[in-house]
Amino acid sequence: AMLLQAGLCILLLLYVHTAFLASSSTCLDGYVGTWRRDGILRAQVEPPPPPEIISDSDKTPPLHSHQLLMEEQYVMEYSLHYSFLRMDDSLRQNLSIPATNVTLDRNDACFGNFLSRFLLEH
Repeated sequence: AMLLQAGLCILLLLYVHTAFLASSSTCLDGYVGTWRRDGILRAQVEPPPPPEIISDSDKTPPLHSHQLLMEEQYVMEYSLHYSFLRMDDSLRQNLSIPATNVTLDRNDACFGNFLSRFLLEH
């Protein structure tokens, strides 16, 4: 049984490796002309919508989970200058380093098919 699990894990790892290498990264293609090369491109993946929590009475409005827990944020920064990425945000503002903020839809086709998006999320 343990050998079968190990084999399945290796097959899953091979699938993930080949699926992500075969897919082209087109998520940021629409921002090629707008991103200033002397600055930073900050890409954030849109968080999932919060599930509603059912209230016990008709008087109390339902709460959303983001009111109870902090949302996870997936942010990646890109720059042609490595030193820009190591700077604190306040130093970047003092030096007037431009930052372009981009929000990507988590269901975009650039993240692959349903299985690829599921593996990325979990």
